[in-house]
Amino acid sequence: MTSERRNKYERWLVRSFKKIDEDYFSLDFQPRDESDIKCHLYHALLLTKEDDNLINKNRYRPTTEYSLPGTQKKVDVVLLSGMEPDSQPRLFVEIKETKSGYLPVKEIRKRILSDYKKLENQLKIVNDNVNVGKIPKYVLDWIREPWIYFFFRGAKNGVSVKIDQALFDLNNELNGVELWWGPGCRRFQEYGSTP
Repeated sequence: MTSERRNKYERWLVRSFKKIDEDYFSLDFQPRDESDIKCHLYHALLLTKEDDNLINKNRYRPTTEYSLPGTQKKVDVVLLSGMEPDSQPRLFVEIKETKSGYLPVKEIRKRILSDYKKLENQLKIVNDNVNVGKIPKYVLDWIREPWIYFFFRGAKNGVSVKIDQALFDLNNELNGVELWWGPGCRRFQEYGSTP
């Protein structure tokens, strides 16, 4: 998807991924596990929201460990429209991580595809909830493609060229889900210097 077609939620998310990379490379962020990455993404979303004149600061918000009505499965991070408890989801993000700077491509695919299926299921649940009236129908028009963010904690200089290419190829294969990775994802080039 080209940067011209990105919506405000996606641009907000990409700016937050960029903030995570900046903090990681400056040694201000040294995650120990997936929870650290989730918390830092939440923090980055709050910080970058303040920098964006397209994001209504009083209307949109991130949340973590979000579950839809009728399910116990939780999504790591969700961007919501509204400040009320019954705010509607706009974009789902699942986080994957590894402590190393490298994993075999086969293992990366396996881990990403498990979250891919989870996100597909979440979208099906949204659709089912619309059909029974638990969620307003207009929500389907506003939900964006979900994202998977894979962070390599041991990649002190950024992910390797081989891993970067494998993830870039996998992103092109996935249908209906955006894949991002870090630190040092080459997908930032799609956005230029400022997403």
